[in-house]
Amino acid sequence: MKVKLIIAGLLAAACTASAFAGPAAYQWYQSRVTGERVCANAYMGSGWVVQPQLGSFKDAQCSIPK
Repeated sequence: MKVKLIIAGLLAAACTASAFAGPAAYQWYQSRVTGERVCANAYMGSGWVVQPQLGSFKDAQCSIPK
């Protein structure tokens, strides 16, 4: 019985922590082929390089710093 309570408590703690997680930050990505830059909050693939020196942002236009 004690083990079930401990497991239930750990599960509840894990669910609570994930509920407070925020969205991923937007970052600039640069194309390896054309050099074009886009703002995205998801991995763009192997043809794109993230530009961390340009910072991370709260919005899709990459205009509000995080």
